[in-house]
Amino acid sequence: MWFDVAAALQAVTAGEAHPSPVAAPPAKVAEVAEVAEVAEVAEVAAPPAPKLDDEGAIFAAIRAGRHRPGAIATATRLGVTQTYQLLDTMQAEGRIHVARDGRISASPVS
Repeated sequence: MWFDVAAALQAVTAGEAHPSPVAAPPAKVAEVAEVAEVAEVAEVAAPPAPKLDDEGAIFAAIRAGRHRPGAIATATRLGVTQTYQLLDTMQAEGRIHVARDGRISASPVS
């Protein structure tokens, strides 16, 4: 239900008692498909540039004196979960050694 302001103003100025508040619908209402086309026009953003090798960043943090998972996560900015997952993988593959007290060191190259 649309209210035609121009028709109501004309009726009031002409002295009519109560103009009809219902007017014809607007000439064109945007269809859903037309609105969706706007979203399709945008270009797809390029993928982010590859980061420094995550395991390399962990080794760099260990060489810099970070020997605990939290310190390594902070130094590498990888996030705690990703850091713990990488540390577990690296330990299982023998690339790092985790001492009983939790201190992490790079395994010697064989």
